[in-house]
Amino acid sequence: MQASPIADEKGHYTMIQVGELSIEEMDKILNLFPESFMQMPLQEQKISVSVYRLMLQGKPLSAKLIATSLGLVPEVVNQFLDHCSGIDYNDAGSIIGYWGLSLSKTGHRFEVDGHELYTWCAWDALFIPGIIGKTAMVTSICPVTGSPIRLTVSPNAVNSTRPVGTVVSFIEPEAVSKQESIVKSFCFYVNFFSSKSAGEHWIAENPGTFLLTLNEAFALGHRKNELQYVLTS
Repeated sequence: MQASPIADEKGHYTMIQVGELSIEEMDKILNLFPESFMQMPLQEQKISVSVYRLMLQGKPLSAKLIATSLGLVPEVVNQFLDHCSGIDYNDAGSIIGYWGLSLSKTGHRFEVDGHELYTWCAWDALFIPGIIGKTAMVTSICPVTGSPIRLTVSPNAVNSTRPVGTVVSFIEPEAVSKQESIVKSFCFYVNFFSSKSAGEHWIAENPGTFLLTLNEAFALGHRKNELQYVLTS
């Protein structure tokens, strides 16, 4: 295992755990995401990070609240939100889900500072702590064995795992490109499994998927954050 530096909100660097995937291998996997998602202008990065962090309050978000937190006018925030595909709104038009982090219940509970949120897929729970700068208690269920999976994920590492042999499924970029929507098709294929054998059983029935160790999946999430957000790299 290797280590790589990451900056916190004050610009202080610490070392994170990374897996055995090379930078080239990680970048190839990350090609499944659209360029507009991975290469946002600085102001859009700030808005995006603000959305994640404000959602930790556990309440629906309005564009006005986001704008106020950044000293922007709501029109600027709305312009950004209008071209984002990975957002869920409630009937009042407030944000209740944003690129992996959700107020609506899913199979992946994500608890931060006593607030119970959820993530759309397993991998979200591994990279979002690096964006929000907080440690999360993650609870999921293995879709094969039905066993509970519990993780403690900080911005720098997966600090604890039960069971120890937990792995993560992922989908090949070629497989995603054949789907109508990454948002709709991606999350079903990205799960925690209580063991490698359970994961292998599942991917055998789901062509185009493969397994990552937790450290590899965490490192891939860190690489995504590094490419996507100057603020967290």
